[in-house]
Amino acid sequence: MQAMEVLPGFSGTAIHDHRKPYLQYDNCSHGLCDAHHLRELKFIHERYEQDWAPRMS
Repeated sequence: MQAMEVLPGFSGTAIHDHRKPYLQYDNCSHGLCDAHHLRELKFIHERYEQDWAPRMS
């Protein structure tokens, strides 16, 4: 991302999946993508049979 200069000048809010490379950009605000949250909750319910996960969805 650095070499391609994708985000260095960005100053808005970056919505992403919380991968570490995104966090190096401090000229912008960061928000987590809710679609990723929902997939993780589905995984937690299916893999670990946690009944709270679908309710949280």
